[in-house]
Amino acid sequence: MQHALWDFLWSGFISKTDLFISHPVAGFIPPRVPHAKVALMPAATDELDGLNKKMSAADLEYYRRVFNRCAEDQGSPGISADRPYVIQIARFDPAKGIPDVIQSYRIFREQLTAKGLESDQHPQLVICGHGSIDDPDGTVIYDQVMEMLAQSEYLPYAKDICVTRLPASDQLLCAILRSSFCALQLSHREGFEIKVTESLAKYKPVIAFRSGGIPLQIEDGKTGILIERGNTQGVADALTRLYTDNDYYQEFVNELRTKEQDSKRQQFFTPFQSVNWLYLATELAYKGNDAAIVKAQPQAEDIEGTYMGNGQTRNWNAKYVRQFWQGTA
Repeated sequence: MQHALWDFLWSGFISKTDLFISHPVAGFIPPRVPHAKVALMPAATDELDGLNKKMSAADLEYYRRVFNRCAEDQGSPGISADRPYVIQIARFDPAKGIPDVIQSYRIFREQLTAKGLESDQHPQLVICGHGSIDDPDGTVIYDQVMEMLAQSEYLPYAKDICVTRLPASDQLLCAILRSSFCALQLSHREGFEIKVTESLAKYKPVIAFRSGGIPLQIEDGKTGILIERGNTQGVADALTRLYTDNDYYQEFVNELRTKEQDSKRQQFFTPFQSVNWLYLATELAYKGNDAAIVKAQPQAEDIEGTYMGNGQTRNWNAKYVRQFWQGTA
């Protein structure tokens, strides 16, 4: 079915395009697309959107209470006002690695206990997200997660794990992410994960699996920590060090606050992407199709990171759109 749909789209529409704009993940680019037509552009978020707006302490407390009402309605624990928490914001989808999040948290809690920390000093875990119309597995995965928490090995920690499906409120997600200790993104399959961008923009270190475009967003050891897919022990070790070594944690936060990192993040925000699209429109509309296509043709042996789904680079020889108008192509 998918193959037939792609053939229809390719023969009728896509093959006639001047440029094929893709996320910078080589595995997303169909082999049939000529390399000379490929240009790369990551997903972006809006700094002025409710997901990213600045909030006062009163705002954060208000939305914590809103979250707790949602959690209570679903029979889930709420977020304590007195304890830090680790968060993963994601749809309840098989690709999002939610079982790995819970397993990593269990190992993390065991490590904190071994270090002599009392349970009331342990961070909570928050797993939340909006539903989606194209998310038929959402209820199934949510139910599987709740069954997992009822198992004997996870039951001692279930009272500190908040699993909640939230209504469509960007500001609610923004507030819960802003108040977190750090963020997880343990997806097994991923594109260019905008929640990673939004976490880093709030100065939250991100621990993530090397999946899809995530390695393009995180500087390992500087703005976050990249772990091989499925390595829940590695995730737990990273969480334990971040939580028990405040100097180590502050290194990440301080790096995320630098002007250099802020400048790098701009390419993942709406104004920067607007320039990308305006450039493409100008090239195609006023300078002729050939000019834009020639600029997109491969000219270098090594490009600035096109990634396979497993985080490895591929020598795709495609260019980022920003390289054209910045004069670095």
